Amino acid sequence: MLKEGNAGKVIPTHEQLLLIGSVGTAMTLSCQRQLGPMVYLPGVAACCVAMAARARRVRVNIFPATYGRIRGELMKSLTVAQMREADRRCIEDLGMPGVVLMNNAGAAVFAEIASGPVGVVCGKGNNGGDGFVVARLAMLAGFETQVVLVARPEEISGDARVFMSVYRNLGGVLKSAPDEAAAAAAVRGLAECAVLVDALLGTGTRGEVRGPVRTAIEAWPPVYTVAVDVPSGMNADTGEACGLCIRADVTVTFAFAKRGFTVPAAQPFLGRLVVADIGIPPSCADGPCRKGTNVFVR
Repeated sequence: MLKEGNAGKVIPTHEQLLLIGSVGTAMTLSCQRQLGPMVYLPGVAACCVAMAARARRVRVNIFPATYGRIRGELMKSLTVAQMREADRRCIEDLGMPGVVLMNNAGAAVFAEIASGPVGVVCGKGNNGGDGFVVARLAMLAGFETQVVLVARPEEISGDARVFMSVYRNLGGVLKSAPDEAAAAAAVRGLAECAVLVDALLGTGTRGEVRGPVRTAIEAWPPVYTVAVDVPSGMNADTGEACGLCIRADVTVTFAFAKRGFTVPAAQPFLGRLVVADIGIPPSCADGPCRKGTNVFVR
């Protein structure tokens, strides 16, 4: 039997609770269960944090020195529109719950975190939801963890709200920073963390980054940073910075590399690129790679 540190509940070693909204409404799952190939469901039980480590087996590391050279396997890259369609097919056509994909995405990011304290900076979209999954897993792994939300909690909806609720129900520290002054102060306050997780903006970023999100990026301390899917502020189609961009040490992108990552100007912001399988089958991204639009993998 294992005890959840902040929730004060005891749960069986080989059982997890995937909490939906609150501690009182939980769905019990076997921690060995899979909903298809390479789909992992790390729940709130401490024993299931090990599932995130298993995600290391289903990832490809792309090092900056090999971005522009053929070094073995050819990996397809997708535009933002193509990636959105692949997500839609997986959720709507195959019936994979979006909450499962988000949980898997957060677990893939958590697999890159070796120590704490951990600071997670979340936006109000799905990227922020991935960040709440990372925060939950980091907390349950015993790392000191805090989340800065560059929004108001009531602005969070959908799957992201599910994981925000789980994190808070477990006693997780959440600081809301909805305006520019609060965002700058809260992000600067993470300077003593060992790792920062950039879960601010996702692949939908277009145009100049403004408001409290921009302030948060400007205030980002010089701490080892793991970006969720794409460094915040990058146009994932063109690789261009939208005014300014997080400079990550590692970028964990999901399912497929993004088209903009092939552009030389993007690569200093990406750091080491990890392409992690979160359960979206290749069949959801039909169509051959076109010449000149691929990422080459060592």
